[in-house]
Amino acid sequence: MKDDKRPQRLLPKPESVARRLGTKVNKFTYKQIWNGVNVERWAVAAEEIRHDKPGQSRERHFAWLCANEQRL
Repeated sequence: MKDDKRPQRLLPKPESVARRLGTKVNKFTYKQIWNGVNVERWAVAAEEIRHDKPGQSRERHFAWLCANEQRL
């Protein structure tokens, strides 16, 4: 029996997003999923774009895409 209190339907999605971004699963990803943001779509978009300039990262771009989903 698992001690994990998260719903089982959410488990694969945050892990796949974290794998695409090259990070660990974090609270921000869970919050975006609960808010109904299409996190897998934005993780793919953030993964495909180059981030070679100072101050750029996949995580920051992913966060911006999630926060501004309504405008896109």
